[in-house]
Amino acid sequence: MFRFRAVILALLFGITIVAFWSASHLRLDAGFTKQLPIGHDYIDTFLQYQDQFAGANRVLVVLEAKNGNIFTTDYLKTLKAATDDLFFIPGVARGTVTSLWTANTRFFEITEEGIRAGDVIPADFRLDEAGLELARTNVLKAGLVGRLVANDFSASMMTAELQDIDPQTRQRLDYFKVAEQLEANLRDKYESENVTVRIIGFAKLMGDIADGARGVVMFFALAFVLTVFMLWLYCRSWLLTLVTLTASLCSLGWQFGLLHVLGFGLDPLAILVPFLVFAIGVSHGVQQVNMISAEIAGGKTKEQAARDTFTFLFLPGSIALLTTFAGFATLYIIPIGMIQELAITASIGVALKVVSNLLMLPLLVSYIAPTGEYARRVREAMASREKYWPYIAQIAKPRPAFIMVTGCLILGIVGTLVSRNLQIGDVDDGAAELRPDSRYNIDAKFIVEHFNVGVDLLTVVVETPQDACVDYTIMRTLDQFQWTMANVEGVQSAIGLPFLGKQVGTLWREGNLKWRALPRNSDVISQYIQPIGSSTNTLNPQCSVMPLLLFTRDHRAETINRVIDAVEEFRTERGLHKSLADLVAAMPDTTAADKQVVMHYARQAMVLVAVQEFQAGNREALERFGLPSGWLSAELKEAMQKAPADRPPLDTAIEYLDGISKAAGSDTIQPQLWQNILPFTRTQTENLPEDVAADIAKVTGASDVAKRAHIASLVRDYFRAVRPSIEEGDRSFVNVHPLNAALAYFGELRDAPPAVTKAAEYLNLPSTKQEAIVVRLASGNVGVMAATNQVVKASELPMLLYVYGVVIALVLMTYREWRGSLCCVLPLILSTIIGNMFLTLMGIGLKVATLPVLAIAVGIGVDYGIYEYNRIQRYMRAGKNPYEAYLQCLQDVGSATMFTGFTLAVGVSTWSFSALKFQADMGMLLTFMFLVNMIGAVTLLPALIGVIEYLLPGKRKPLSPEEAAIIRMH
Repeated sequence: MFRFRAVILALLFGITIVAFWSASHLRLDAGFTKQLPIGHDYIDTFLQYQDQFAGANRVLVVLEAKNGNIFTTDYLKTLKAATDDLFFIPGVARGTVTSLWTANTRFFEITEEGIRAGDVIPADFRLDEAGLELARTNVLKAGLVGRLVANDFSASMMTAELQDIDPQTRQRLDYFKVAEQLEANLRDKYESENVTVRIIGFAKLMGDIADGARGVVMFFALAFVLTVFMLWLYCRSWLLTLVTLTASLCSLGWQFGLLHVLGFGLDPLAILVPFLVFAIGVSHGVQQVNMISAEIAGGKTKEQAARDTFTFLFLPGSIALLTTFAGFATLYIIPIGMIQELAITASIGVALKVVSNLLMLPLLVSYIAPTGEYARRVREAMASREKYWPYIAQIAKPRPAFIMVTGCLILGIVGTLVSRNLQIGDVDDGAAELRPDSRYNIDAKFIVEHFNVGVDLLTVVVETPQDACVDYTIMRTLDQFQWTMANVEGVQSAIGLPFLGKQVGTLWREGNLKWRALPRNSDVISQYIQPIGSSTNTLNPQCSVMPLLLFTRDHRAETINRVIDAVEEFRTERGLHKSLADLVAAMPDTTAADKQVVMHYARQAMVLVAVQEFQAGNREALERFGLPSGWLSAELKEAMQKAPADRPPLDTAIEYLDGISKAAGSDTIQPQLWQNILPFTRTQTENLPEDVAADIAKVTGASDVAKRAHIASLVRDYFRAVRPSIEEGDRSFVNVHPLNAALAYFGELRDAPPAVTKAAEYLNLPSTKQEAIVVRLASGNVGVMAATNQVVKASELPMLLYVYGVVIALVLMTYREWRGSLCCVLPLILSTIIGNMFLTLMGIGLKVATLPVLAIAVGIGVDYGIYEYNRIQRYMRAGKNPYEAYLQCLQDVGSATMFTGFTLAVGVSTWSFSALKFQADMGMLLTFMFLVNMIGAVTLLPALIGVIEYLLPGKRKPLSPEEAAIIRMH
């Protein structure tokens, strides 16, 4: 390779120029959906209902009247203008904008003439004394105090949902631009000596983090300068300092350029990753420079020193980088888009270090490394340090080694016990990424203190049979659920349909609180809920979904866990969330054979519902095909009813659909495209991908048989995807409650078996319908946080086990020694335990922002251990005992290991002064972890080698002449 070093370096130089040009186009990129743990049950619920009910991606804007209250002419004018400006901010779902001025904010009252309802601020509103008094009265009638109006009337709130896809550009919403417009169009425009504007929400948080991230550059620059200075102090050569830093910076440029080419941006919460990857490069670069300097001091030429360094360190360096790569890559198992992007970003950076630090750096040094006088200075520096190494090397002798290992074992036990209190999630109020005194957290605190609804929302979706809102049994259960949750510590307020219905009921009784109860009569319940619209987010038009809105005091992990546990406990105690199969199985006085008959027909109902769901989601495709929407349901119904009684309905349906597909010939249709067509036609029917649209056009131009065959093949595959849900009568895949579907289908059957008639009566009982209530967690920002915390908790141990497994496998494959695997992985395990203990004692939660950094810190710790073990095992193969081998290792790389750990720790310690709290926390964590990993490599690793060698001495393969020629023996 060194024969072609000029060509290789020229090629790398050209790649670097192109990569840096591409990197110049890399931008910060934040997305709400990237924060979601896709596949989690809570997120499935959130995504299913985000269009019907308010989700977690909200913006809350509060206008505070500094002097007096909100019922003044100037204030209401300002609120009206601010509402209009919020309405037109790109990305805002305009139908969700809510304030005192919007049409979805209504009041109602009971008069002699019946119910009278209207907008809180009507269209003919006038800003005079009478108008202001009317606004005050309507606010009280609408019950908006504590919700849209502060408890002390000092402020009012505007809310809006954001869409992750900008409806104008059809591109991912630029949250930084939204944050800028919130500042420019609202805060800067309307804040004055009389009004204070307060803004919170995901977009605003991302904007504030991005603003803080610009300050991060300064800390990166400071850490870089410190690294340059410390590196020069170590090697005493500006040339070697420059080469080391150039190699690390080049790979960073390659990484950024490649990310842009692959279509990635840089997430604000992953802004620390580039510096950490740079730190990994410095770590490996120091090892390279250290050996090159020692070889030059030993009398070799700069080219020969570079050759020997490459030969000796390429294998251990590759193993260390592969291990670090595996550590980053395993982050991808966490199903959160932001972490997966981080895993890709960091993995690319580490992979490129193989080229920049293990290949390019030795090639550069072979040209420009200093010799002569520099060799003398290196020898003097090595001699000055050698007097300390015998004292440190004592740790590899049996007695000190046993003491060290025992002490670390005790430390590990203590750390494990302390880490049991580690919080998964946030541990502080407000946005944990920002300082407590940040504007965002001050605004959030004001909202919590002056409004009942709070900042944090957990929406529990309660699915019921249709028209359940007039069913006393179900409404009573929901009312009890609301009362139970309202009394859970940490819940600020709970709002549900029964709560609002009882408020209306008191109005019908002249405000008498004695009548604030649920009536048993369905007609009276209907009278109570009739004025309550779906805009309250407490019901849907079919009365089959009635969410419970829980506003929590904060989103700390402790609070979230307590509230989630309370929901689960209520659901379990009441025996809710039963599938249709569970309900039929519980039928009294019914034989097993009759229950099978009932489920046979119930599954027919489920199949037909599945067809209807599919056709509703693919309405665009059906219209293009010119096919009626009900033709398939009718044919399947007839086919299933003609099939033998012991033939499963779903099998009959799939076989029938296969027959339709085969009638047109398998080459005419492309059933695999259902995976593309289904999601797009459900959400973006007017923007189908070109390949899907072309296929639809192709099939549409074919015969009617081919059209039918194509749809049949799509439905067949859809059935296979949702088969478990159909079999059990689970609601997770449909918008129609299985109980309603079964009852409707049973009513259509001619000459229904007696068991089915009996089942219809049983399933229609109020007690049965109550058990059919499905309580699903969860929407709202607290629901998303709960899902994220659970995913992080579930992923931590598997991720670390994968890393440890990779370390063990690589060391085993390379050195053919199980002892080496233990010696390298046990310090990593201890450092992980100590890292978790540090997080616990410092009050830092393990969350999306901290878990990757902890994994990165452990990955860097691998470098120290593998470089040291590589030398120790070679010297032991040369006949030295553990003490002698470790002493020789310290003379070779001891100073490099200690210098690297100390230098990286000093660099990241400056982050503690960052305006971003999460960067400051990570600075403290990394400072601690860099030092712990360095100390572990210098003490615990040789102690383990000494203990294992003392207890289980092993036979080692002698060094080959080539290996012996490279290493230096003292």
